[in-house]
Amino acid sequence: MPVSPHHLLVNLWKPVLVLGGGLVFLNYVKRGLFRSLAFVQRRAALSVGSVHAIGRFATVTLYVLLVLIALRMAGFQVTGILDTFAGFLAVLGVGMVAVWTMLSNITATFLMLIWKPYELGQCIEILPDGIKGKVLDSNLMFTEIEEQQGTSVLVPNNLFFQRYVRRAPLPVEATVLLSAQLRAGLAAREETHRPAAR
Repeated sequence: MPVSPHHLLVNLWKPVLVLGGGLVFLNYVKRGLFRSLAFVQRRAALSVGSVHAIGRFATVTLYVLLVLIALRMAGFQVTGILDTFAGFLAVLGVGMVAVWTMLSNITATFLMLIWKPYELGQCIEILPDGIKGKVLDSNLMFTEIEEQQGTSVLVPNNLFFQRYVRRAPLPVEATVLLSAQLRAGLAAREETHRPAAR
């Protein structure tokens, strides 16, 4: 039996309204999310690329959930799609050890935001492996450490929860440089606002 246009419009106006309103709402949520991530990035040992990757993953997840809700309201069987997707992830997780390693590193990255085992630019040593050097960068998977001979080592982030970490004090040069930059900025601001001599 063919579906009348009136019946079709009655069934579609709610999901269309939810989808449109959800897109507007998620636009504001995305802005707040990236502001929050920028705030976290300034206070944690995370690179800008990692922060953008986290933001993109979160926003894509929210958009997918919104589309699934709209499809569910339109009468589609979304539960089957979700079950298939969850089963695929389960098989992939059981069959591939690399997936578990990746999830472990990503989880360790978020935990490192709380406990902060190091700061960027700080010299550390991982015991008993003997990995020693200055922390150059950190992302969702690895921490890059520059050794004394100039080479760099990529250390998986979950290793910081399985080994001892010896930390050297933060370099004084970085603090002195930051203080000098602040003083230079304040001096330039005073020169700008100082009235001209007649």
